[in-house]
Amino acid sequence: MNPLDLIRKFQSALPVVREWIDATLEENRPNAVSVNTLTFPQLRKVLPLDLLSRAQVVVVTGKVPFPPLSPALYPQISSTHYRHL
Repeated sequence: MNPLDLIRKFQSALPVVREWIDATLEENRPNAVSVNTLTFPQLRKVLPLDLLSRAQVVVVTGKVPFPPLSPALYPQISSTHYRHL
């Protein structure tokens, strides 16, 4: 597949992926905590404290959510990283 075709395929998937991201964020919002409350001392050395106070994270236990992409795109993403799909 030539690079332009690959770019077009990914562009066509973007609206669906964006909707999935928004829904996943909303679904997990009740479990979100400030990054500043976690023990990542190295982050404080490279990122401003106000950013760490505003940024949030959700700890995922079990299977990590993956966006709904067409199986035709999976090999293009990385066959070695997403063998479980």
